[in-house]
This record gives sequence, C-alpha cells and structure tokens, in this order.
Amino acid sequence: KALGNLHTLNSPFFKDEYVPEAGILEAVIFYSNCNYDKTREAINDFRLTYEPLRDEIKGYIDSFADPTEFYEFLGKLQDSGSAVSPRVGQILNAAFQDKALKRINAYVRELDREIDLIRRSKSSWAKSQLAQLIIQETEVIKSIAVHEAGRLAKARLQRVVDELNDLISQSLKIEFEVASAEKGVLENRLQGAGFVNKRTRSGPIYATDDEHVYWPFTGEYWRDELGYYLYTIKSECGR
Repeated sequence: KALGNLHTLNSPFFKDEYVPEAGILEAVIFYSNCNYDKTREAINDFRLTYEPLRDEIKGYIDSFADPTEFYEFLGKLQDSGSAVSPRVGQILNAAFQDKALKRINAYVRELDREIDLIRRSKSSWAKSQLAQLIIQETEVIKSIAVHEAGRLAKARLQRVVDELNDLISQSLKIEFEVASAEKGVLENRLQGAGFVNKRTRSGPIYATDDEHVYWPFTGEYWRDELGYYLYTIKSECGR
C-alpha cells in the first residue's frame, strides 16, 4: 500500500509537488524486502534528482550575503521563472507562501504602491517638500521590510538545503547497508547456507468490494485511481 501511494505521487497529477523523502521511503521499503537492485535504483533516482537541486539552492544562498540583495534576486527569479529549474521554482513558490514572508511581501508591495501613487500624481502637492519627505520615510520603512524578508527567505531555503543534506546522508547509509547485506548473502551462499525452498504461485489475487475492480497498471494514470494503487512486491529475504 505504501509503494502504491508513492506510485500515486509519481503521477502527472502531482508533478508540481515537492516530496523528496518519497525516494528514501521507497528505498527503505525495497531494502526491508531484501530487494537490493530496486533499492539501489530508488537511491540513484533520488540522488540524480536532489543532489543537483541541493547544489543549485546552496549556490543561490552562498552568492548573496546581504539579505536585501538575496530577496531582490529571488523576486526576479520568481518573476522570470526561466532562470531556475522546475524543482527550484516549486521551492521558491513554497518559500514565498510562508505566512510570515507572505505578510511582509504584501507589506512591501503596499509600500511600493503608495510610493508610486505619489510619484505618478500630477497634483502640485506631489511635488511638495512634505510629499518628498513621505517618500523618503516610506523608502526607509520598505528597506527594513525587504531586509527582513530576505533574512526569512534565506533561512527558509537554508532549511531546505539542510533537509536535503539529511536525506542524502540517509541514502548513503542505505547504500552501505545494502552492500553489507549483499556481502552477507554471498558469504552464506558460498557456505551453502541461506537457501529456502521456493514456492511458486500464479500471481497476486486481490479481493475487492462491489464498488472496486482490480485492474493492472499499464502506464496510464487515471484521476479516480489515485490513492488506490497496490504495488506487489515479493520479498527476497532468505533466498
């Protein structure tokens, strides 16, 4: 069932979702069933996707020491969308949906609107000393808000990097465990141990109720099937 849910996440309906831990969970399930080839495949797919992503985000963080510059840079990236990978775009969108950051973003936009309103006004008051003083003070307030937004955004993306580092570390540990387990299997075989009688069966049989029909997956996803996939996995342990 767990692998079936992961299969759902791999569907086109969830292509914009950021769920890096799914690859590690998949590897753990295969490993617990002693399916070491599938474990390595899951780990390799995870690392091919998320190591470059981690490096890309870290590069952005390291390139800007000043939170204000970092915030302005992220804003341009988010607006253009073309300069970043789709995965990074997802993370940027998620970061800017953070409640505190979203609130400051709205505040900055409102300050920009007020400044622009005064500057574009054709009234004589807009040219007055008072109006210019208001613009200057609003710019100062805006700069403080932008600095705080940059700090929050940088901290949020650093958490993403830290989380990916932790998952990558877990993947390395799983690889080590796979190598150790395979060594043990080989040693047992060389000693003539570790074999069990194989039992064959025609294939999995699923009982369904009147509202469901069992149907093998043929490569095409259907919305009404999401969440109902069952992945048949045969344990290789003890063979």
